[in-house]
Parts: sequence; structure tokens; C-alpha cells
Amino acid sequence: MSRVLTQENPYRRFDPSLDPMPSETDLLRASSLLALDAESRKKSYAAQIAYDEYCYLLNQTYFFEVLGFQVLSTMALAANSFSFLHEIAAQAVDEARHIELYGNVIKRLDQRSAVSPSIPLIFQTIANSSSLPEKAVKGFLVLESLAVGLFGARIKMFPSSPLTEMDRIIVAEEAEHQAHAVTIMSSFINEGLITFEDVTALMHEGVSQLALEIMPFEVAERHSLNIDVADARRLLNGGILKTSATISRSNIRRNLAALRLAARK
Repeated sequence: MSRVLTQENPYRRFDPSLDPMPSETDLLRASSLLALDAESRKKSYAAQIAYDEYCYLLNQTYFFEVLGFQVLSTMALAANSFSFLHEIAAQAVDEARHIELYGNVIKRLDQRSAVSPSIPLIFQTIANSSSLPEKAVKGFLVLESLAVGLFGARIKMFPSSPLTEMDRIIVAEEAEHQAHAVTIMSSFINEGLITFEDVTALMHEGVSQLALEIMPFEVAERHSLNIDVADARRLLNGGILKTSATISRSNIRRNLAALRLAARK
């Protein structure tokens, strides 16, 4: 288990009333919307665009943490061993804390984003997956890779943010979840329940698709920027979304290398 229930909560020292806002300089540098639309950088309200994008992504972080917690419930129902169930329970403790933390963070914001219509669809897709190994790939590895990308990008782009230390702890926990997932998936591969090639395809496809679900089109529309759904992949070429995608891809490669090695033992 990644954490026993009696272990001290590592987030207890964080003040839920902290101001989550980084500096304006960091906000402008991190904005993917401003990176895509050069003209928008010249607007007098460019800082507001960057701020709104930052708030939007914080909201999406919260929604995806909730999604991850919900997905764990579907895997618990399908668990085929006590060890697998114990790992789900341990991860659920961490995810519940992440939800509480980011729930407090977004309460401090002066704007809330709507839940993307795709999130319930993602949940249903994972819940309706035909096998436990497929659920595990999507729940343990795909969602976690997206999370590592989001948290890691915030750490890199907003080093002076009050949230950085908290995000570092979360990234460490997400990495631990994935290490356990690699062990679980290697046993599935060795038992012939899924192939390494299938895991690879599911991970690349899943993370690429999820990355498109967090695009800040809501913010672009609010500020009448000339950016629409057709620009989704171009938004990954700059700012925090580019950094997030880069970290997620690196995380996938690392997990697949570890899985290939583990499955040979």
C-alpha cells in the first residue's frame, strides 16, 4: 500500500486560506492562449487572459482529481484480489486528500469553470471497459500521466507560487501510484490478460485524448480570441499546456520502460 491510514497527513501544514496566485510575470509567460495568439499579447487586458486561463486549469485539475477518485470505485468493484483492492484503497486516500486540497484552492478563486461535458463520458468509457486490465491502464496510468503533466507543469511554470510545495508532494504521490500500477500491470501481462502492445496503445491514445479535453476554449470565447476547437493541438505548442504535454509524454515513456522490464521478470 502506498500509505497506511494511520500515517500523518503530509498536507496538514498547508493553510487552506493561502492565496494561490503566482506573479503576473509568470502568468503571462505560462499562458498557452497568449502563446498561440501573438496579437492577444498586445491587448491591454493580456494579464487578465493569462489569469483566467490559470484559474480555468486549476478548476480542471480539481475536476480530474474527482474523476480519478470515481474511477477507483469502478476498479474496486472489479478487483480480483485483496492486494489489488488494498492498492485501490491506499490510492483513494491520496486522491480524497487531493480533492479536498484543490477544492479549498478553487474556493479562493473569483471564478469557477463549468465541468467539461467530456468528463462524464470519460468516466463511462472507463467504467464500461471490457476488462479489469483495461480499466487499470486507463485509471492507474492514463489519468495519472495527465495529472503528473498538469502538476509538473505548474511546478515548472510557477516556481514562486504558494501551491508549488503542495504540488511537489502530489507529484511524488502520483509517481508512487504509477510504480504500484506497473507492478500490477506486469502481473496482468505475465498472466496473459493483456499484452504490452495493448497497454502501450491505450496509454498513448488515452493521454493524447485527455490532453485535448482540458483546452481553455471557455476562456478564449470569453475574451473573443480567434481560437476554436480546430486549434486544440496547436495550443499544445506553447505555454503551460506544451510543458504539461511534454511531461506527460516523458512520464509515459518512463512507465512503459519500467513495465517492459517488470514484465520480463
